[in-house]
Amino acid sequence: MKSTKRLHYLDWLRVLAFGLLFLFHSWRPFDHLPWHIKNEDQSILFDLLTFFTHGWRMYLIFLVSGAGTWFAMKSRKRKFIIDRIKRLIVPFLFGILIIIPPQRFYEWIMFRGFQEGYLDFLSTYPFQQLSEDMSLSVLLWFGHLGTHLWYLPFLFIMTLVSIPIFRKIQKGQIRFARLKKIMSMKLGVFCIGHPNGRLQTYT
Repeated sequence: MKSTKRLHYLDWLRVLAFGLLFLFHSWRPFDHLPWHIKNEDQSILFDLLTFFTHGWRMYLIFLVSGAGTWFAMKSRKRKFIIDRIKRLIVPFLFGILIIIPPQRFYEWIMFRGFQEGYLDFLSTYPFQQLSEDMSLSVLLWFGHLGTHLWYLPFLFIMTLVSIPIFRKIQKGQIRFARLKKIMSMKLGVFCIGHPNGRLQTYT
């Protein structure tokens, strides 16, 4: 029987990633950069926080999500796709119907001078939103409708595309002997991002 030992460091990475996600969206109204809703008083401190975290926070989120997908494929097997739909698509649909419209409503009031009531807003949204940002890419539509929830359908599609590769890796049909050798060396992890892939530069 295979070990099911929990990787606590991965749990803490997940806490860090999504905790930072919550904080990031909470301080964005207070920086000087464009955002959906802006506070009248803004601070350079939040500008610095935005610049510091924006370059790596989503990579961390996709990292922990990818690890979660890997382990879910092992534990759920045949029910994996149904599980992904419940965890990603259902929350996304709930969000674009319940959570996102009120956010867009206040955004229209602030930046478009919208003066009608919420029901009047709902009668024109989301069709006007999509017509203004019309694109052949369904993924862009997900972003326009889902706003902050764009990540959920993106992750779902990336998961579907990656399943054949993950299956081959789990069956041992794709090996990473060279990569394992590099990663086992001192500071070898930094070779991954090097354009020439030369490990000696970092050792």
